[in-house]
Order: sequence, then structure tokens, then C-alpha cells
Amino acid sequence: MKEIKKVTKQEILSILNKPFESNHRLSGIPTLVNLSDVTQEGESKLEDISSISLDKNNLDISKAFEALEYLSKDTQVELLVEHDTITALTSLITGQSHNSTEEALDSLAEVGTSIPRRVCQFPFKRNDIVWVCRTCQADETCVLCHKCYKQSNHEGHDVAFYHAQAGGCCDCGDPDAWDPSGFCPHHGTTTAKEALSPHTVDAVQIIVKTVAEWLVETLCQETQQAHLRTSHDIDNDTSLKDVHSDSPQQQTGYSGSLMARRELVFCSEAASTSKSRGDQPVPQSDACNSLQLGGLARQGQGIYLVLHADDVHTKQQVSQSLRQLFGGSSYHPDSLLNKLVTSLQTHGQLVVWGTMEVLSDLTASQRLLWADGDVEAITRFGAAMLERANRLDGLTTSLSTRLELMNEQRAVAVLEWLTALARSCDPLCQTVAESILPEPHLVPMLRADLLLLSRLTKAWHSLLLTLLAVPTFKSHLAAAYCDTYRHVTSQYARGIGVLERSGYTLSVQFLNRVTYVVDLVQRRDLLGKLGKSLYETLAVALSFDGKKKRLDPNHFVLTHRRYSPCVSDLKCVLNVKGMARLFSSKCGTFLSDWLASLALAQWMDGLMWRTFTEGHVETEPRGWVGAFNASISLGSLFERLLCWDDIDASPAPDSPLSSQVPTIVELTQVCLFDGLVPWQEQETEHYQPTSNAITLEDYKKATASLPYATVHTGEALAQAALPLPHVSQWSFHLPLHRFFAACLREVCRRPEGMAQLLEKVSHVTMEFPLLVLSRAAQVRAGLWKRNGSLMFDQVLNYAEPPFCRALRDADILLIQYASLTGGTGPIIALLLHRFGIFDFCGLVAAPTENREMYLSQVASDMYPGEITSSEEEDFVTPWTYSPTKDVSALLALLEEFLQLIVVLITELPPIPPVDKAEHTIQAKKRLRREVVHRLASGPKTHSELAEVHHVLSNWDNTFLSEEGKLLNPDDATGAALESTLNEVAEHKSVRGKLEPNQWELREDAWEEYDPAFYHISLRSHQAAAESRPTTKLKTDNIYGVPPKALAPFMPFAPHPSFARLRRDITSDATVLAIVYRTLHVHCREKRSAEDFVDLRSTKAYESEALSETALSRAVHLLTLGAFAWRDAIGDDENWHSHGGSYEGSVFHKRSIDLPSGSVSGWISQALLAKPEKLMDCEWYSGEDNTLLLLKRLAIDGGSKSIGFVAQDQSLRTGAAWLCEFASQNNNEAAKIVGAHEKLSQTSESNVPEESELERKKREAKSRAMERMNAQAAQFAAMMQIDTEESEEESDLKMLTAEREENGQVGIRRLRTADSFASSESSLNSGLSNDAPNSPACITAPQVASTVTTEKCIPPRLLKSRPICIICNEDNTGGVREPEPRSGDDGNRKRSRRKTDRSNALAFVGYTQPSTVLKGGGGLAPSNDNSSALSSVRRFVGVHIALCGHAVHSECCESYLATVSHREDRVIGRREEFKCPLCQRLSNCLVPFIDVGLDWVGGSKVDPKPCEELMEIDEVSGDERPTIKNEVRPNSKTCLHKFLSNTPWWVARHDTSVSWDGQSAFVTATLARRDGSGDVDSASDLPSLPKQRRRSVRSLRKKDLYAAWSAMMKTPRFIRRRQPQRSQGSESLTDALETTTSNALLSASSLAHVPRSEDISMGETIVWRRCMDLVSDVSFRADGKRLGEHHFLQYFGEFRHYHVEKHAFNAANRLEGRECAEWPACISSAPLPDNRRQELSREKLLSKLLLTIQSFTYSCCSELFEVKRLVKKEKSLLLGDDSIQSIFSKFGITDVVCDNNLVLMPAPLANHEEGTQPFDGRLGKLRYLGLAAMAAAGAVSADLVQLVFDFPLRDDNEFMASSSSTQEDSIHRAPVVFPVLFGHVLTHVVAAMCATCGRARARSDSLEIVWPVPFSRRGSFYGISKETSTSIDSVMKDCVGFIEIGLLARILQVLLGHLQID
Repeated sequence: MKEIKKVTKQEILSILNKPFESNHRLSGIPTLVNLSDVTQEGESKLEDISSISLDKNNLDISKAFEALEYLSKDTQVELLVEHDTITALTSLITGQSHNSTEEALDSLAEVGTSIPRRVCQFPFKRNDIVWVCRTCQADETCVLCHKCYKQSNHEGHDVAFYHAQAGGCCDCGDPDAWDPSGFCPHHGTTTAKEALSPHTVDAVQIIVKTVAEWLVETLCQETQQAHLRTSHDIDNDTSLKDVHSDSPQQQTGYSGSLMARRELVFCSEAASTSKSRGDQPVPQSDACNSLQLGGLARQGQGIYLVLHADDVHTKQQVSQSLRQLFGGSSYHPDSLLNKLVTSLQTHGQLVVWGTMEVLSDLTASQRLLWADGDVEAITRFGAAMLERANRLDGLTTSLSTRLELMNEQRAVAVLEWLTALARSCDPLCQTVAESILPEPHLVPMLRADLLLLSRLTKAWHSLLLTLLAVPTFKSHLAAAYCDTYRHVTSQYARGIGVLERSGYTLSVQFLNRVTYVVDLVQRRDLLGKLGKSLYETLAVALSFDGKKKRLDPNHFVLTHRRYSPCVSDLKCVLNVKGMARLFSSKCGTFLSDWLASLALAQWMDGLMWRTFTEGHVETEPRGWVGAFNASISLGSLFERLLCWDDIDASPAPDSPLSSQVPTIVELTQVCLFDGLVPWQEQETEHYQPTSNAITLEDYKKATASLPYATVHTGEALAQAALPLPHVSQWSFHLPLHRFFAACLREVCRRPEGMAQLLEKVSHVTMEFPLLVLSRAAQVRAGLWKRNGSLMFDQVLNYAEPPFCRALRDADILLIQYASLTGGTGPIIALLLHRFGIFDFCGLVAAPTENREMYLSQVASDMYPGEITSSEEEDFVTPWTYSPTKDVSALLALLEEFLQLIVVLITELPPIPPVDKAEHTIQAKKRLRREVVHRLASGPKTHSELAEVHHVLSNWDNTFLSEEGKLLNPDDATGAALESTLNEVAEHKSVRGKLEPNQWELREDAWEEYDPAFYHISLRSHQAAAESRPTTKLKTDNIYGVPPKALAPFMPFAPHPSFARLRRDITSDATVLAIVYRTLHVHCREKRSAEDFVDLRSTKAYESEALSETALSRAVHLLTLGAFAWRDAIGDDENWHSHGGSYEGSVFHKRSIDLPSGSVSGWISQALLAKPEKLMDCEWYSGEDNTLLLLKRLAIDGGSKSIGFVAQDQSLRTGAAWLCEFASQNNNEAAKIVGAHEKLSQTSESNVPEESELERKKREAKSRAMERMNAQAAQFAAMMQIDTEESEEESDLKMLTAEREENGQVGIRRLRTADSFASSESSLNSGLSNDAPNSPACITAPQVASTVTTEKCIPPRLLKSRPICIICNEDNTGGVREPEPRSGDDGNRKRSRRKTDRSNALAFVGYTQPSTVLKGGGGLAPSNDNSSALSSVRRFVGVHIALCGHAVHSECCESYLATVSHREDRVIGRREEFKCPLCQRLSNCLVPFIDVGLDWVGGSKVDPKPCEELMEIDEVSGDERPTIKNEVRPNSKTCLHKFLSNTPWWVARHDTSVSWDGQSAFVTATLARRDGSGDVDSASDLPSLPKQRRRSVRSLRKKDLYAAWSAMMKTPRFIRRRQPQRSQGSESLTDALETTTSNALLSASSLAHVPRSEDISMGETIVWRRCMDLVSDVSFRADGKRLGEHHFLQYFGEFRHYHVEKHAFNAANRLEGRECAEWPACISSAPLPDNRRQELSREKLLSKLLLTIQSFTYSCCSELFEVKRLVKKEKSLLLGDDSIQSIFSKFGITDVVCDNNLVLMPAPLANHEEGTQPFDGRLGKLRYLGLAAMAAAGAVSADLVQLVFDFPLRDDNEFMASSSSTQEDSIHRAPVVFPVLFGHVLTHVVAAMCATCGRARARSDSLEIVWPVPFSRRGSFYGISKETSTSIDSVMKDCVGFIEIGLLARILQVLLGHLQID
């Protein structure tokens, strides 16, 4: 390299400050606007400025987005643009000229070609392979790149790899991070600077130093100024106000929050382009800022609004802000805006508005004046730009001039050049690093780090990572990072910046090194700055909740975890050995800031119980996630902060922090007295007691003190407690309490720690943790359902792994500690009151029984007195409260209470370990216990079992890991777990499945299983109870089972200070009373109801209060008591010190005649005490004591007299063990246990030995018989079945006997695996008392001529109806009784049978929005109609799927009400549930519609007699022939002939009716009237025979419900008239129809409407709910897909009532009034009831059509899926078997025509024994089709007219006459779109459903209300003989409708192709 001249600073600055050329290209900057200079002087430029269009928006987003995509591919655009700068700087070093950027960079690389690099420093990109070697790395952050790992030796090391995120670099060659033996050959060698020329080194030093100064002076200042133009206090380190103030004014806003509205200075009038405002003066206060900004734009070649990315706003929020920015002058689709947001997140910033866009908002004269420098025009320009910036309020923005943007572009190029220079060789890297100094260079750059452009930040961080290879620079960067930490953190806390692009990513490079951390702590107070930064970050989220400041869980600081950098950096610092020892130093500030931060998080996300009157919450809040994340993050630091011993040396001996370091006991005291106690005192000030006034609701009352029970043995009758009403606010979050609990754990780890603490701390109340435990129990008991299902999620996070150790377990330890300091009696009483079961447990408040003593104790200030509500009251005693009256909920609370008591006894802190070895042994035992209980619920994989480490302490995991290194160095963490698994489990291989192997618990390890272990859920315990090995029955004792303790012996020796709690709790009189009452409820002898009159709180003795869980926990408590007291000897004088002597204990102030505190004494007090004394209630006098109840439980399993027998064998063995324990340790107990032994042995000697299996079978059979008998009795009582046989039943049985002989009765067979099941019975059993509604298939009978009428059952397609999967019945309770015969006197006996007509048999289904056929998910297509399918795909489809299981509607409701509180039934949405059988997600029921057998194979009635049957036309009165021949389906008829003859074109063939213009046919005479629709007399009817006259109107809402009820029911008995002798040729069917038609017509009524008591409304109710759900689902989904703005513009088809509501309420919305509901909004006058009913019918028709569309869409979706699967299988060549399985799954026959046509099978009546003619997924959809068909049949004529819009007659008088009324003069929205504008397939299917529904009803002769144009028989009116050949042909109608639809679809395609609207 040739010698170069000396470089000067002026020469370098001239290069860096070189003026930009006029045509300089601003590349590399993501922008939406034109960045060209518009301020150049010249005539052409002025012309360009003046010609800017006012109407056109200059922003072309689509074109700009294409440029953005290209920009993302160009990675070095700045280097190319700034090639002059790069080549000039390179020439200063090399002394050579360079023609291009590439040549300059290559020359720099050649400088270090011969010099190897010491540290690799390879920067990781996303998804790069990163290697970890735990043997070589200094800490967990040290890694290798893939290339270095492959070239280094790590054989036998503990290695792993993962895929990197963006950031970090390879540490190969760095001895501080990696063991030199693990270096690759290319790194690790140190090279001195002498290898370079001195001139080169000098040149690099002066260049780098000058460049760094230029960056600071130019870049940093300009960046901060650009941000200050749109925001305030961006550079304020102390922006946070005093957070200790309670002033509401200081708490209402987010101090310094980004979300607070910016106070931008702008003038809306000045920014306006309106000429009327152009002369108005700009306010002087606003003009200053605007003037400066406008002038800056002229001086800086224009100004631009830059939007910066952050990670606190969602895409939707940013896109909405962009839409506001762009304004309404042009439409930008959501899809394009979302792409822009994605580009913003990719690039980090985006220029969204510029000079040209601002000028387009001004007039031409204003633009020219601005260019000339006019002051007013400049001010208006600046105001316009500020107004645009204000539209992005809440987002991070800046205003930069064009010159500033060009400087940033040059800075990027310079930084990339410096990086290339540093990477060339180690000497140059060292030179560059030494030239960049901490204070003048690094600190300013790091302060502006979050504000820099993303590309600039990337280049800056890349340079820093490269320079970190130099140790000196790393220490400088660490110092600068520490100095700027609070400033940067305050910016980040307010939402500025993105974490992955911030300087936080660099901290791991030095905060995990001992040297750097110690230096930062000693010299720069790193711990203090971390503590203050964490506190200040959390304080940003403070808000005032009405009482005090609390953290807002919905604030972005919590929702987006903006505190996480502080937590992560703290973890890095605390990982340095010994550093945690200094955090609590009295000379530092960290501890006080830490406690203050925890205090801020106390009680955040307050919850309040919703009262009975409030109902269920509509929108469940999601803030709880942010609150839990904050609690968990803070909790993760607890054990890291406390991971030290008192004797540990300080890592920084020279630091002042090392001089005053407290011990753990002293730290605990500081935490208690400086943190916890002040917070509790401040918090309790907000709780005040209330009076017990009657006018105040119970849940709002709060007592000043809580009463003890009369069984309590202390002197006090009550205790002072927090006056807490049930509706008071509470929270799961108590981090300050839980840090104190973590300190207690560490105190317990010291041998003498707890004793020292108890000497200094006498009494501590822990009401808040206790409150959280009780509220969590209430949530699990189902008392908080109205607060939403998310409450259960919060409880799961609180009480179950992996977070339970830091939350619930800490609260339990605090309760144990409070019991230790204040006694167990107050804690037990407080728990009872907070749980709300004081009264349920049969306890009596002591103050009520002894008022005088209560008054004296209140007077002595033992506890406060109650507040009286009036002057007349002398005093009020403390009262009790229960949150529910439901027995099952109270029982659940009792179970939770007993479980908590068991845990308080069992899970005590362990004995302090003496040394590390003993701690390791304890850790192994704890790990073993966790593993055993995880495996108890079932086999688990190794990865699932590895989660047990989350519930172990940090110390345990550390020692287990060290132990594991001895077993397996390659996997130290898993080695200890593997060792434990080998001891307690067996490896279970899973063959034939792609699943990992599992571990299964050994049988001998079940001895360690604890049924109340608290680290597994209740569901896991239930699974364990089923999997637990059973013990063989033993008959050599009086129990019949071997005695065995219900729970294992205490797993660990408890801490000496806590050991007494086991005896204190198990001897507590209140606990023993509750245990006795629980045993008595389940094991007592049965007593009459009168005996319970004098008993208080009898709810516990109701049948619903029996629970094996509660009984098991009562036995468990006694077992723990036996374990605790078995070592207590009678002559121990110091027994008080071991527990059992506190207030509340049965041994408290023991008199001489009472037993002492020994095992015998405990048995006497707990098991042998008299019940009336134990319960303090004379009602229990003479009842069995506890021991006798246990003995009965052991022998009988409970009480057979009350019907309770425990199924869990462990309960019997546990009770037997307690009896044996009592008999061995107490003589009196031995007498009681053995009293009946001889008698029992004698009575059992003759009984053969019974195995366990036989016993279970016998007991199960007995229980099943009892249930069956009870159900039968209940059913018989409900139906009131008469024992006498009626004449009709006799006739039916006689007829049945005839049918059985002829084999005409269908047989029902039992199928247990499906919803279709029946018993083997014939017709008589189908009509018997067992199954009164069971149908059967019977052919038409040959009836004797002497009988006038005969009843029969029409043959049905289903031989067996679907069976309800809940009640196993197929009836709906709606028995249709036959009408009396003609001539009958009506005095015959009838069966007195109650019918439930509201019940209906239905199929379980799931309705959901779908886009399978709509082009997939995502945003809806744009409205530009650029795609031919855009209009079709605009709206979502609704897919309905049936699982095939049937259920009664009432059975389903009862089932859901029963299981709604269970965890496995909790669903996110309230309308969803799970199918009771298959557990599939469901949300609707589809009514079951039965059809006749002729629906499949044609009618079995001989058609010949029909040819001669005559019918009287009910309109004209003339006789006309009926149908002579049905038109064959395969006959060819052209569409023209069909339209000419079809009676469905009603207006063409029937002159007696007219279309009402909206949705129905009515009689023509009604059209000539006033349109009211009412007929008050028969005078206006057509001229008809008097007895046949009838008027017709459209069905109203009630009529439609009646018609649907008739159409959907299954016919039971049908009157078929036997023809007279003169009519011998007529068929039975036609005679019946004629008779029925004549009988039901009335001259004075519109039609025969079935009475309400004759209508089975169940199917109608189910169908209506189904339609409502389809409508709601589609409406919500379309609204979400389209957005409110576009959805309101185009609602879609079948939503005319939504359209009208929106249109007719336009005036109300403009005036700010409340919108009127539909249909009231249609008319200004009140609507009469009949008109409202008619309009409601329109709405029902719309929903019916929408449901038919859903059915159509579901079928098409299934066909699409089956074609896709078949195509896939054929392409894979898997054979016919796989394809046939697809056919079977979907219920199809074949797919033909090149996979385009799906063939369906015909339903067969004999398929699957007549229980299921419809197969597969498509077959199940036929049930939905049948329901739609039945519903459409009731309005078939109206429906066909709606969907096809047949032309009306020219003389249709209705339209003209009705237009005169006020309402009908209003333009109405069409119910259905014209077929060419609608969905053709839906229209065709609706018409087909209409004709099929009419035919089905006609086939079954249903007595329905036939709307026009049908006769009573379902035939058409007024059809001439010429057209009779095509009448009533279902197949012909369907073919015709399909042809019409095909023609309409062809026209749609043609018109769409021609673009004709």
C-alpha cells in the first residue's frame, strides 16, 4: 500500500457536509409520497406548483406499495446512492481513487486479508442455526454459529441447537464468553495494530472520530428535533409525576403516556381550502408554530410526515389511523391499508405525507404565495401539515425536512462503511473501537436510539456488534448503556420504539459478564437504575379507579409488556454469582424502588361479583392477561433476588453497597414493615362497615367484626376483620405479599431463621391472600358465572402449574404463617366466613347466644361493635353471609374449604437442610412426589413430566442439575428426572403410532399417592381414582376391607416452627365439628322429615348435599390428625409447645377431668366426643359419634337407609384404618370397635364369599333398578295414566293383534351406539304405557263396510324414531288423540294423559360462518367489481353440520343447566355447548321431521279409485275432476309448457287472489279495501254458496307459527272415512280428504286455525331458534368481514328488515336521537297489532330463506370437500378402498363426469333396519332439508312467488288501491332480490322446498292452514281441465324450477360478461 498524506478533520467534514445535488435521489427510504424537491426556483417549478389539482389526491398508494416491495429486496441502496461519500472516505485511507462503491469496499477488505480475526462476530439473522455448548459457554447467552461449530471439537459435550431470531452474534474466539478449547481454527488469535501502517491507523482514527462527532451533532439533534415537532417532552428524563399522590387529578390520565392526545398546535381554519374562510386571520398563539414549520419546509426543500412503527398498536388501529390521515376524498380498501401496515412493521417507518400533498390542500394562489415566501401562506402551510400529523394521534410520528432525510441516508451509508472497515481486520476494528468514545459519542447515540430510522438503527447496531469484539469498547458501551438506561426506558414505556430494533438487544453482550456487571454496579449504580426504571415504567400505567391509583391492566405497558426489558436485564444481572446479595443493601435505592414497584402492582385488575340483577356480562374483559403476565414476570425475579446465603461474600467488595447488607431475617422484616404493613394500612382505609338494615341488600352489607362459632373454645366471641361486602373489589394479584412469602421460604431454609423472625414479629394479618383463596374457591364452585367464563381461566392460572408456586402456593404459606403468629382459630373462622359456609356447616354465631358478654367485649375494645341502622336499636350482633342458597354450590364450597384445610396441614415448609447434600436429598424427594402424582392421572411423555421443574424451587432445580451432571453431563437437567422415573415408573412403548413413548406409574408407587395433592387438578385426581389399583376384599375382619390409611404419611418432616400447625388444626373444635357433620350427613341412620324441624341449617341434609368428595376430605382430615397425634404421649408436660393448645382447640384451657393433649386424648375429643357437645346442639343428642359413623362407613360404605354408598373403596379402607387406629390407642374406642365383632362374624359365616367384582355388579344393579323405578313412577305420575282400558285402546289392541297375524307391524330393534334405539315391541307396545308415542309402520287396512270411519297410522319411512341420547325416549309428549266417531255421544272414557307440547325431538348441530366457497378467509373482496366473483364472495356463508345425535329440546336445556358449571363443559361463547354424547362443539338444534314411507317408494294406495273421485271447487263451487294421472318424472316437458300450465304461477291462473306487493297472496276483495287485511263480516266475500264461502288473507306471525306446528309434527291417528255403498269405487284416502275438507271449512272464518291447545309448539320453537341463530351468525360475520361502513351500504339478500331499519332511522341518527326498532320505524303512526303481525311474518320469511340458503351452502361445501378428497386420493393412487371410505363418510354413491358430478343414493326404508335411511355427512344434512321443507310447505305459494317473481296481472288492483294509505306509500325494501340479482341456487332450492313441503303434508293429510292458492286437500284452486295433467306433480315442479334457475344463471353470466348492470 502506497504512502498516503495526512488526513485533516476539515477534509473529512467537507465530504460529510457536501451539498446535495438538485436531482439527488432519496433512495432507501420507505415512502408513499414523492420526495422530490419542490422548493427550487424557476418558472417551470412555479408552474408545477400552481398546476397541482385541488380535486385529485396526489397520493397513489398502489404504485407506492410496489416501490416498497422493491425496496425490501435492495439491501445496500444507501451505499450505492452515496457512492461519492464512500469512495472519498475510502480514498483517505487507501490513498487511491475508486470508481464505484464496490471497488472501495473491496479495497478495505484487502487491508485485512492477511490478518486473521480474533472473534467471529457473525451476526445472526432470522432462522440461522445457533449452537449451544453448555460445557464450553460462560453462560447461557454465549453461542456459536454453524460454521464455527462444525470446525471446532465438542465431542462428549452437552450441546444443543436452535433457530435464531434476528440479533446476536457468534462468540467464537472470545475467551470471556467461550472456553478456548472450543474455538474453531480461524478465531482466537490476537493481532496487534503494528501489523498495519502507522499512517493507516492515524487516518482511521481521525476519520472515525470526525464521523462520530458528525453523527452526534447532525443526526442525533435532527432526529430529536423531528420528533419534538409532533410531540412533547420526548427528551425529558423526569416526565413521570409523583405516583404516591392520591389526588384524582393526578391519576386520571397516563402520565407521559403515548396514548394521551397530543396537544399539537394547528389552526383548522388556516388549513381549510374553503375560500369563505380564506380571509379569516390565523390565531396568533397557533401561528407561531405553523409559521416556523412552514418556513422550515421552504428552507429544508420540503417537509415530510414520517410514521414510526411500534409494537403497542394493532394492525387495525394503525390502518384506521391511516384512513383518517388520507381522508375521505378517495377510497383505500382495507386490504391495501393492511399491506401498508405490514410494510411499516417491516421497514420500521414510513413517509406518509409530504410537501406535495400539503400543497394540494391549498388554493393555487396560496401555493404560489408560499413559494414566494408570503408569511400568511407559510403559516397556512404549516398548519395544514400539523393538522395531518394530528390525525395520527396516538402513533409515533416525526416531521423531517428533505435535507434531514438526505442526511439520514448519508448517515446509513457512512455507518455501513464503518462496519465494513471494522470487519476488515482486528487491528482496524480495535482502531475504530478506540476512536468512538463513551461520553461524547455513545451516550448521545444511545439516547436517540429509539427515535432513529429503522434502517439507520440497523446499521448502527451492526457496527456496535462488530466492535464488541474489542473488550475496551464493550466496557465503554456497557457504561453508556447504563448511563442512558432511564432515559431510553422512559421513552419505551410511553410506546416509542420496537424492542427487537432497540439497544436492549445489545445488553446481553455485557450484562452476563461478571467483570462488566461488577464495574457497573460499583461505579454507575446499575442496580439502582434498574430498580427506578422498572418503577417508572409501571407507573406509566397508573390510573384512578375511584379509590386510589392502581395499574390499569388494559394499558399498553401491561398488555404489551413494556416492562420486559427491565425484567430481562435484571435477570441477566442477577445471574452473575453473588450479585443478588447486594440488591437489599441499605446504602442503595434498589430495595425501596423494588418494594414500591410491587406495591404499584398490588390489587390491579380489580374484580367485582355481578349481582343477581345484573345478568351475565356481555363482553368479557381481556385485561386479565396483561395483569397475570405482569404478576408472573415480577414473580420470576423473587427467587433470583433471594438466591444467596447470609454468609456469602459480596462480589463487589469495594462498593458501598457491600457495607450494609442485611441478613434474610432483616430483609424479611424490611419487606414486612416498610412494604406490606403500610400498604395494608392504606388499603384498609377504603373499607367501612355497614349496618344490617333490611333495606340494604345482603351482598352489600359488611360487618365490623366476624363472629366465632359457639363451638369455638376461646374467650372472644368475635374477631376484628376487614369489613368486606361480597360486592367489594378484589384481585388475584398481590406481588408484594408473595415476595414476602418468598422471603419466608428463605427464612425457613435457615436453621434458626424462623425462630429469630418470630421473636421480632408477633402477629401478622393476612386477610388479602385469604380473600383471594376464598374467591378462587367460589369461582370453581360456579358462583361467578355471570362474570364470564374467563374467570375460570384466571383461576387455572392462579391455582395450577406452572404458575401456582408463585401465586396460590405463596398465599397458602402466608396463611400458615398467620396461623403461626395469631393462632389457627381466627384463621379457621375467617375462612368459614369468606367462603360463605358458616351457616351451611350448622354453626351458630357466639355473639347471638351470649349478648351480654359480646357487649362487654366490645366495650373493652376487644373488637369493634356493629353499626346500628336506627336510634331504636340498642345494638346489633355480628351476622353471617352466604353468597348462594343453592345446595350444590354450597356443597362445592364445603369441598373447597376442606381441601384447603388438608393442604394447610400437609404442605408445610420442610425442615431446614444442614448442608448441600441434605438439600439435594430433599429436592429428590420433592421431585419424586411431583412425578408420582403427575403419573397417577395417566401415562405421560418425558416432555410432559419435565414441566414438574416449574413447581420446584430455584434451589431444588440447581442442586438437581448439579446431581444430574454426575449422571449424564450431556443432559444435566433431565438426568435427575430420568433417575426418578426409573424408580417409580415403567417405560411404555407406543407401537404403530407416531407418538413419543410414555411413562406409566408402577403399582408399588401408588402407595405414595395423596388424593388431596395440590399440584394437580381435580380432574386429574378423578382420573387417578379410576386408575388406582384396587385392594382385594378381606373377610377376616369386621369391615370386609383391609384397613389402610386414606393418604400416605406426611411426606416430609415439617419445619420445627410450623410443625405445631398439624396438631393445632386437627384439634380445632370448629374443624372437628364440620368433619363430624359431614360424616353424619353421609353415614347417619335415616330419620323422618319431622325430626329435622328443630335442626338449624338443614340444607346439608338434602339429597343434593351428598358428595363422596366432601366425605373423602373429612376422612382425610381425621387421618392427618391421627398422623399428627400418634406420637403424643400422655405424660408429656410440654405438649402445649407441640400444638393443640391455641384458642379454638378442644384442649384449650383443659380442665382436670378432660383428657390431656395425647393421642388417647385426641381420640376422645375428636372421635368419641358426644355429638351434642361436639356440635353444641341438642338435636344431635343420641346420635352416633364420629367413631361409630366411621365404622359404618368402613362396613357399609355409608348409610344404606338414606341411599348413600361410597363407590371409592379407599374411603372404606381409610375409615377402617381410623377405627383400628382408635382401638389401638384408646380403650374406650377398642370397646366400641369390637362390640359387634362376634355378631358380625356369626352372621357372615353362612354368607358365601363375594368378590369385589360381584359386589360392584350387585350394587350397580341395585342402583340402576332404583333409578328405573323412580323414573317410571315419576313418568306415570306426570302422565296420569288410567289403569282402565278405554274403548279406543281396546280397538287399537284388537287391530294390532290382526296386524301381528298378517305381519304388518314394524319391529323396533335396540341400537345402543346411536341416537336411534327402541325396545323390541310391536304396535301394542308402541301404544302402551311404557312408550305411548312410539310409531309403527302399518299398511292401509281393509275395513268392513259396516264401519263408517276407522283410524290408522300412516306408514312412516323410519321404522324406529331417533332416540333422545339423554332420556332414551323417542316421544315428545305430544300425543294426538283421535276425534270421536260421528254419532258418538262423547261420553266414552279417554286416557287421562298429560302432554307436554313444548318439547320436541331434534338433532344437535353446529352453525358457523364459513368462507370455504367464498375465496377463503381474510378480508372481503373490494367493491370495484374487478373480479367476476367479487359480489358472490363478498358475504360469508353459513355452514351447518349435524353430528347425528338426537335429543329432546327440554332434555338438552336441563342437561346444559346441569353441566354448565363443570370445567369440561365450559365453552368460550355462551351460546355454544358440547353434544352430550360425542362432545362435539354445538350451538343449535334442528327439529326432527318424520316423513311417510311413500316419500321413498311412492304411495301404496291404489290410484285407480282416484280417477273417478270428484271434488267441489271451494272457490267456484263447481265440480271438477281430480288428478287422473300423476305426470311421470321422466316425461319430457319444455319450459314454456311448464310455465303455461304450472299452477305455481298463481297470478296467471287464479283471479280470486292478488299479490300484496311484498310477501303474500290475499283475496282480491281485500285488495279493494283499505289494505288493513281484516275481514269483519262475510258480506264482502265473493259470491259463493253460503256454506262454502271463505276469504283468504296472508298468514300472520301467529298463523305462521300454528301452520309450522301442524306441518312439523308427525301424524299419529288420521280419520279415514270408509266410503258409503254408493261410493264403492272411491278410495279410502280420497274419502278421508273430502270429509276432512268439508268438515274444516267455515263460512265466517278465514280458515280453520288449530287451537293453541291442539298445537305442538316444540318443533316450531326449535326451528325458530335455529333460524334466529343462522341469521345472527351470518349478520355478525358479514359485519366483521365487511366492516361497519361497507356493511351498512350493502346488507345483502334476505335482510330487508335491516335495510329498512337503517334507512328509516337516518333522520334519528343525524339528530342524535335513539333509533326506532323495526317494524315501528316504518310508519310514524303506531302500527296496529294485525299489521305488526303481518310485518313480523315478513321477517320470518326472510329468516326462512336465509336458513334455506345456509342449507344450500352446507350441501355445496360438503360436495366441494368430497370432490377435493376424491381428487387427492386418485392422484395418490391409493386404490378404491380409500375412495369408498370417503363415499361412506359423506354418504354418496359415486363421483363421475371428471370429478364434477356427485351421485347421491336414494333413501331406503329397509336400510339399517329402518332406523337411519340417510347416511354420512350429507345424509345428516337431509334432516335439515326436511325441516326447511316442512317450514316452506306452510307458505309454499308465497315462497315460490318471492323467489321467481312471476309477472302479475295488469289488472292487479291491490297495488293501486293500497298506495293511497300512508304506510304503503313508503318505498319498502324487497324481501327477496330479483332472481337475476340474487343467488340463483338458493332461489331454486327454496322453490323446491315449497313444492316438496306441500306434497309431504298432502301425503300425510296434515290438518294445516292452507294458504292460497290451495284447497283444504292441498290441491290448487281454479285450475281448468286443460291444465290438470300437470297439477300436483312434485318431480315435474322441481324439474321446472331447476330449468328456470339454469336459465337465470346463464343470463347472469352473460350480463356480467357484457358488464350490463
